[in-house]
Amino acid sequence: MAEQFLSDTWLDEVARIRTEFGDDAPSAMGDARLNLVVTSGPDGNKELHVSGGDFGKGLLDDAPATLTIDHVVAKALFVDANREAAIEAFGTGKLKIDGDISALMGMAGGSGNSDVQKAYQKRIQAITEGAPQRSTIFGPMSQELLDLGLETYAEELAEKGLTVVPAEVHGVTAEQFDHLADCILTRAEELTSCQFTLVDGPLGELVYEEGDDSRFALLSKVNQFLVHRCATLDRAFRDLAVNPAQIALIRHMMGQRGARFSSFNCFVKWPGEYGYGPGLGLHNDQMGVPGRTTHALNANGTWNLTEYTKEDGCLAYVPGSHLEKQPSTSAEAAVPVEAPRGSLIVFHGATVHGAYPKQTPGLRLTLVNYFRHQAILPQEEIKNGFPRELAEDCVDSDLFCELAGYADIFPFVTQTSTSPTPHPHLAAGG
Repeated sequence: MAEQFLSDTWLDEVARIRTEFGDDAPSAMGDARLNLVVTSGPDGNKELHVSGGDFGKGLLDDAPATLTIDHVVAKALFVDANREAAIEAFGTGKLKIDGDISALMGMAGGSGNSDVQKAYQKRIQAITEGAPQRSTIFGPMSQELLDLGLETYAEELAEKGLTVVPAEVHGVTAEQFDHLADCILTRAEELTSCQFTLVDGPLGELVYEEGDDSRFALLSKVNQFLVHRCATLDRAFRDLAVNPAQIALIRHMMGQRGARFSSFNCFVKWPGEYGYGPGLGLHNDQMGVPGRTTHALNANGTWNLTEYTKEDGCLAYVPGSHLEKQPSTSAEAAVPVEAPRGSLIVFHGATVHGAYPKQTPGLRLTLVNYFRHQAILPQEEIKNGFPRELAEDCVDSDLFCELAGYADIFPFVTQTSTSPTPHPHLAAGG
């Protein structure tokens, strides 16, 4: 919540932010120690003092100088770090100095162009009523997003449709990723009756059953499958699903209260020259939506449980495609999303994406938290809840069943994606 500049609550918030920044906290006043009398404010004149960048209420008896400054100029100086405004105000009489002018020399120092200064100033602006609000095409940035320091990632999402958040920003540890990977390997063995290791991949030859017409059986030439409903496997997956950095960016694209879970899946992928083929399987998740919406109707939070390079079979995407009415799905327009293990990849549902074939040994594990906007979810659970016999008791039962979605893939309540199984000659001990 934004507070009135120089109000008690604003001063308390500034003190809290300065404590967070610690010794790195910058100051528009540098190291100056002086009294401030701020005039023409909403509540009249305000008497304060500043020392080493920290504000205090009231005037100091031993301050070497007193700065009398107009409320608007003070806001420009302390909220926007606009020292030019202070210099101009001095020439027009809106800033006056009484006492030892050398006490203001600290203002000439400081780190106005440093990354720390910029980050600090954004935080101060975010808590100040009437200050410029940071925003993208999706709208204003939330306080949560600003507090997490995700501004540049939100801006990249708006511009390119995808951003990569490193582990030091989202806060998930290497040990947590180890545990998540172990859980996936255990579930993969349950589904396929084949052991897997991160280094070697499947410890046996896997095949899809003859006649399997699932998309992976048709497209991937047997080098990947999906593990569904990962959030049921272990609490670690549920904790990851509500990771603050992921949720802040998803909500920025969808609206603060619009995002809902859609699925929790993991792609298990090992070496294969074909993959999705020369077209890389490029698509966007909103292709069925006519026209283009700025806000995401669905969005993706992909967590890399293993190293992620082009040779490792990483994501391919077309930058800026979420802004196009007819985006390109040409492989030539795609670029690889290369990121270290433990990275979070967030992208818009209209961003064109696919994947490169994996050419290195071992597994590529990517955990996908998929989100949908609440407005496009059914109000009633029809596919899995409406009695089929009633649907067929209708003047046009075929149409009713089609609109009920009985033949649709989603939503699923169990593991529905088929998994490969050991080659028959291996299963028979050959």
